[in-house]
Amino acid sequence: MSLLDHYWTLASDDASERVQAAEALLKGLAENDSEEDWIYATKRLIRGLSSSRGSARLGFSMTLVELLEVRSAHISIKDYLGLCSQFFEISASMKGNEVRGLLLGRLFAYEILAKSTLWKSATAEDLKEFGKRCIDLAMEKIWLREPPYFALCNLVTRLQDDPKFEDGLKFIFYYTNKVGLTLSCEGIALALSVKKDQRAKYNGDYDWKGGDPMLTTNLTELSKALRDLPVVSGNVSESKPYIHFVWSFLIREFCGSSQNETDSAVAPPAKKQKVSKIKSKSNVENTYSTVTFCSFWDRCVDQSFFSSSASAERKMWGFEVFLLWVQTNDLESVTYMFSQNFIKVWCIQLSQKDRNLHAISRKLADVIVSVLPTQRKNELVPIISTFMFYRANFDKESKTKVVSQLLACVSDEDSVSKLVHLLLDKIKELENESINGGSNLSVVQWPMDNLLHLVRSYGSHSKASEWINDIFDTLIPRAYYLVASETDSTPSEEEKDKELKLATMIQDRIMSILATTLKRSGQTYLDAQKSWPYRVVQKILDFGKTHPDYKPRAEYDLEITQTKQKAEQTLQKIHVKRNSSRHVDSVHLQAFELLFAIMLLQVYGSQADAANMLDELQICYRKINGKFKAQENTEGNDDDMDSSLVLTEILISLLTQHSSFLRKLSEDVWRMFSGELGEQSLQAICDVLSAQEGSEGQKSLFDIEDDEDVAGDDEEEEDMEEDMEEDMDIDDESAENKTGDAESKDDNESLQGSDVDSDYEMDLESRTKLANALGVKKEDMPESLNTDGDENNDSSEEELMNDEQMSALDGHLSIIFRERKKLQTKSREQRKSNKQARQNVVQLKTRVLDLLDIYFTEQNENLAGLVCIEPLLNLLIVTKDKQLEDKAYELLRNRISRKTNYTLTTVDDVQKCVENLQTTLQLAAKTKSKVFTLSSKQVAILLAKLIINYDEMLVESVIDIYSDAMKAWFLDPTNEIAPALFTDFISFLNTKRK
Repeated sequence: MSLLDHYWTLASDDASERVQAAEALLKGLAENDSEEDWIYATKRLIRGLSSSRGSARLGFSMTLVELLEVRSAHISIKDYLGLCSQFFEISASMKGNEVRGLLLGRLFAYEILAKSTLWKSATAEDLKEFGKRCIDLAMEKIWLREPPYFALCNLVTRLQDDPKFEDGLKFIFYYTNKVGLTLSCEGIALALSVKKDQRAKYNGDYDWKGGDPMLTTNLTELSKALRDLPVVSGNVSESKPYIHFVWSFLIREFCGSSQNETDSAVAPPAKKQKVSKIKSKSNVENTYSTVTFCSFWDRCVDQSFFSSSASAERKMWGFEVFLLWVQTNDLESVTYMFSQNFIKVWCIQLSQKDRNLHAISRKLADVIVSVLPTQRKNELVPIISTFMFYRANFDKESKTKVVSQLLACVSDEDSVSKLVHLLLDKIKELENESINGGSNLSVVQWPMDNLLHLVRSYGSHSKASEWINDIFDTLIPRAYYLVASETDSTPSEEEKDKELKLATMIQDRIMSILATTLKRSGQTYLDAQKSWPYRVVQKILDFGKTHPDYKPRAEYDLEITQTKQKAEQTLQKIHVKRNSSRHVDSVHLQAFELLFAIMLLQVYGSQADAANMLDELQICYRKINGKFKAQENTEGNDDDMDSSLVLTEILISLLTQHSSFLRKLSEDVWRMFSGELGEQSLQAICDVLSAQEGSEGQKSLFDIEDDEDVAGDDEEEEDMEEDMEEDMDIDDESAENKTGDAESKDDNESLQGSDVDSDYEMDLESRTKLANALGVKKEDMPESLNTDGDENNDSSEEELMNDEQMSALDGHLSIIFRERKKLQTKSREQRKSNKQARQNVVQLKTRVLDLLDIYFTEQNENLAGLVCIEPLLNLLIVTKDKQLEDKAYELLRNRISRKTNYTLTTVDDVQKCVENLQTTLQLAAKTKSKVFTLSSKQVAILLAKLIINYDEMLVESVIDIYSDAMKAWFLDPTNEIAPALFTDFISFLNTKRK
């Protein structure tokens, strides 16, 4: 292939073809080693830089770089620039695209020359000529200003240490000032291209004081120059798509320098300064301090690009600058970059997807959460601190999890401790704002939630007990006491309500933190010295004693006060007893200490029925510990009370409250006392499973009274709910929205006098009111007012009234329809209430099943567990909740039937098994549910095995029981027993028979 063919291939759009052509061309030139070929190649490659064909500029520039490297000894800069003048000369007759091609050709040629090795043999005159050409090219077009200066600045950085180029460098600074670019981004980049101690020598006579843009005296001009970037268009998408290269020079300026110290640069002395006035000892010169990173970022970035008056284009450049700098590892600190204006603008742009800068804001968020935890881990706490200070609710407002993700990356003990105290300080500040009406309670919730996160994640650290203790010390006064300033004045009802909500929220967080400590059983609460519930109660009591100006938030009557004081004394005795000896300490004492502490916390938090539960707990404690003595006649009946039954009822009461902490506490105490629970306790907890899943069941379990006017039978309520399933979404929020839409629709219909729901008939009272309003007898009321009557009825009614009478009826009719709407609204509210009641009952039953699962795990040999079989089977029949059904099924089939090790020892035990077997077969006749069938088969076989294992002679009795059930199944067509129940028993007998 001829060498000429390679020139054509250099313009290929395929990068691999361009590389192959360049290699082949240079190899061919070297093999021929013809001076004529070298000269032609040089000219051809320089001239090709202006070609717009394909990727000619890329291919020719790549080859030209290599050629200059090889021919550096044979090509001078003067000759190279001469060829550029020859090939890139512009005439007045040229068209715009031709001029553009030649200008780009010059640009490529100059950039190649700036990076070449030809400067080793160059002179100051060569540098002057090159500098002049680059600056002239930069002034040709606004869009050409940056690239020539970028090449020139890089060249100045390379040559500044060579003394022979000093005059050339001075000329470049002089010429830049002559064309008016000293106070521009290009002028700043040029000034920063030389070392600090050399800037005054080259740039001292021009606009920058001291010759250095980075001096504090030049900060105003510096910020103005960086801000005044050329804008192509008012549309962000059409504006300059990248930031100026000067920001790379600025990064280099601050890399590795201390942000707390100020460097200094020396300015030239005054021209007329006398030598006698110069102090010889200190050799003082006119000095200016170098601007710190904090001052630079605040003035040149935050106030320039993120101010409220900044345009969208400037904000976009600000985000670009931030992206560039935050990913720079050499910067000593990036904390200062998270300034107030930046956080505000960033939050606004993140909050809405239709904003112009939302995409780059999301990109910035992704970079921050990925870069900072790895490269700036030691700065996470200060950065989070700035978010809290400037935008405490940043995540919620921006609809992101930036701060939460950064917070989750804080893991070392010292940082966690700092972060905890930072959150506590923010809580104190926000609490005061909330009480004074300045801050929303949701803002306080964010640091509260993050405190809980830290306890859950790092509560096992060796130093965790210190900052957990500080958390309680900070939260307890606000949660359980009224501060003095609040008691002296008379706050408004709105302020009282807000303050109460804040206190309730803090109480919830305290309970959640305590729940976290319970999860680390054996480490935190089982140790008598580290029982956090007890310590919290003690802190509350100590605070009240040491702060007489504070009063408890809860108000107690005399009876509750006595109960509370008695419980506090009992708790103290238990704790002292636990600490007296390791041999005295037991799981029972641990459980009672927990229960007394939690019950007292509920009393302090004004929880209903907490005081009554304390009385029951006192009786239970004395009974179990063998110290119960009747002190008064009113307590005489307590001797016959089953203490474990009382404890069980207390635990059920705790489960009725919607608290994960109380649920965990109940499970732990239940596990501790599982060995002492008798049939009465198990029956009491199984009674919960028999409650109706509706308002009636809620009334019996939660002691909630419903409105008698609208309360109906649970079956009717359930049917009503099924009728509404198509109109109401399962999700609560959707249901509320749809209810609101329905109400507004009813409003419109009532105002327009349109027909109401056809399924709803007017009640007797409404018909009476309407008859009185119409002035007719109730018997004569036309059927069209509540049913679809004939048109004759309407016409006959119209004959009884004139126009004035009809007009007078408008007000009465609106009243009638408004009252009818109230009844409809009331009915909807009742349906919603019934749904919530059903959910509450199902949730409680689920928690009870968890307790039973714990019991069967801990006591898999205790025959008292057989009392739970019938309630569990009944639950499978009556429940309509799929998850509850599955949970009961797993408990019966996998826990009771397979993992228990029951052994009958007495005739009474046999009798109980026989009764349970008969009950199981009787219940099987009521349903053909697949889940029930699977469970009942396993339970029946278990009971049969237990009876036969006790005495093999009882196999006939077991067969008789099955035979009676089979007869009833065959003779009664309504009997729903599944045949598989009998076949499984036959298979069991067959195995036994062999």
